[in-house]
Amino acid sequence: MENNFDIKKEYEKLRKKHNLPSYDKINNDFELDSLQNLSEDLFLRLIRRRMNEKIIFFCRILEEILHPNASSIISLHETKFFDEEDRRENSKLLKKLMNFERRSLSLDISSTDESNVDFIKDFLNEWPKFRKSMKGITEGLKDIWNKEESFKEENYFG
Repeated sequence: MENNFDIKKEYEKLRKKHNLPSYDKINNDFELDSLQNLSEDLFLRLIRRRMNEKIIFFCRILEEILHPNASSIISLHETKFFDEEDRRENSKLLKKLMNFERRSLSLDISSTDESNVDFIKDFLNEWPKFRKSMKGITEGLKDIWNKEESFKEENYFG
């Protein structure tokens, strides 16, 4: 059976009905094109899940910064460059992201189109702030490896 579901066309209908951002804007951040072969009744749920994948990804980065894995040389090296203020801000960000992640988890158990749309809109409202914060964090993580203070294995292996 041929799937005639056109993701852009269907999204445009939803965009107009629910006042969502343009397809190109949301696709750029959440890669909706990868959902092309799906059924119409799952579309909103899968958009929400795609957003949640990004949320989980960011949460894992923050978790490594806040609670480094003692067996990870990378984690131990990177976390020493974050001060107490950074940790407080990262904790606040993690709390906000986890709120969305758990909300999405709950919607995986029971959701409607409207509850999925509410999640999508609420998350997209916060997305620019999350994105800006995570951009700063990831740039900081990248810069750690360029600092004069070189990475020394003896710090971790005696």
